[in-house]
Amino acid sequence: MSFEFENDTDGLEQYLNESGILDGPGIEIEEIVNGPAILATPESTKVRLRNFKQIGEARKEYLPANFILTEVLARTEGWPKSVSGLLVVHETNEKFRTLKDSNDLFAWLHRVFDLEWGSGSGISKAEFFKYAVDNCERYEYWSEVPHYPPIPGVLYSPKNYPNDGGAALSEFLCFFCPATHLDAGLIRAMALTLFWGGPAGQRPAFLLTTQDNGPNGGVGFGKTTLATKLAELAGGFISASPSESYEAVTKRILSPVDGKAGYRIVLLDNIKTLRLSDSGLEGMITTGHISGHRMYGGHATVPNYFTVFLTLNGAALSRDLASRCIPIFLAQAPKSQQWLANLNAFVAAKRELIIGDIALLLKSQGTPLPDTNCTRWASWESGVLSKVGLADGCRQMILSRQANINDDASDANEFIQHILYEIEKQSYHVNEFGYGPIATISLNTMGKFYEEFFGKKVGSNKLSKVINLMGLRCLYYHKEQGKKRRFMLRRDCQAITEDDIQAWKNE
Repeated sequence: MSFEFENDTDGLEQYLNESGILDGPGIEIEEIVNGPAILATPESTKVRLRNFKQIGEARKEYLPANFILTEVLARTEGWPKSVSGLLVVHETNEKFRTLKDSNDLFAWLHRVFDLEWGSGSGISKAEFFKYAVDNCERYEYWSEVPHYPPIPGVLYSPKNYPNDGGAALSEFLCFFCPATHLDAGLIRAMALTLFWGGPAGQRPAFLLTTQDNGPNGGVGFGKTTLATKLAELAGGFISASPSESYEAVTKRILSPVDGKAGYRIVLLDNIKTLRLSDSGLEGMITTGHISGHRMYGGHATVPNYFTVFLTLNGAALSRDLASRCIPIFLAQAPKSQQWLANLNAFVAAKRELIIGDIALLLKSQGTPLPDTNCTRWASWESGVLSKVGLADGCRQMILSRQANINDDASDANEFIQHILYEIEKQSYHVNEFGYGPIATISLNTMGKFYEEFFGKKVGSNKLSKVINLMGLRCLYYHKEQGKKRRFMLRRDCQAITEDDIQAWKNE
């Protein structure tokens, strides 16, 4: 190991004496040849690190935390790093490890240094750990695999990924059976999304489903395998369940397990419910930062660069969740005993090339998409979808499918039919509804209709807001000073116009 002291042996000796390094076993100045001094360490290759300077035989002068940390960082090329309240070290060319407390930190220091830590009046190990967290180079987030472009504030592994000109990625995707050629493009976009360095909270969820109505109900189409193999490329996934609370899922997102962290995928696999709606899940997809309790660490926050994968059959989602999802349909693939074994072997052999091919696409110019008829994911469309073939066709299919799986729209239309049926039955006094093209319905009566259809009661102060959220253009809530509050409903289910409203007021 060498240090430069401008060819000055005396200066080097003074530095080594003051830092306590010369107290280490067998360390001596061997020679100075054309510049740096060479240290020979016959008994140990480790440099001694102390939290004190020895003064004579009995007295110790304890060193300040900044001096010790500077020594550590100088000898380790800048490690550890501080990431979202944790210390992180680089174990290999690709892997990181977290140091969650002073025990972890000093176990790592023992591997690097001949460590001697006095227990007198100097800084304690716990205090030094906290000082390192606060004063090492700081990052918001870390990742063992790259983003393209790199995200500011993210600590990446320095590993480089070669590419195969797109062949490795295409061969990988050929293991799966998309329902249409546009679904093939969406699967490619799904793979690219995991490595896209776009803004936090701007990644859509991906819904893997089928249109199978056979006896197997969509089983065996490769939905779970596609999701897990894509996750394997990006470093793994966090498995979640719709029955889990949002707080439980965020705790696992924020809490490394056995030093493993940096996951990018949250997987909700094989969902059984016929209708999926969860405000916590919806928020997890679009929020810029995920906050919650980190095990053994208190409150924590990380930027939301996560992508949610869902697998289910016969998708029926709430309107808000449907708009957050990219629906991808898979077809039944030919059965093969060797399919999974061949897929596993291919990913193991070509993982780096697949990632390199993804990088090649993400760095490409792409095909600009029209500014009209966009999804809610404009940044993602520009940064990812534009890089796959037939991007505009894929976007139109996304919008069409989002409307089809929007179960709120189905409920809303059936609700209107329920109201019309009750009016025709004359269940309530005929004068309330009138005989013209516009039916009028009091607030109380609408509340009864709502409770009959949805099986739950909504207070009159909230009813109009709840119904307005359904987006029913044939239903209009009229509130005028000094008059009864009423709903207007066009019996032909067409959108109510300003002329309709004015004519109704003049009656």
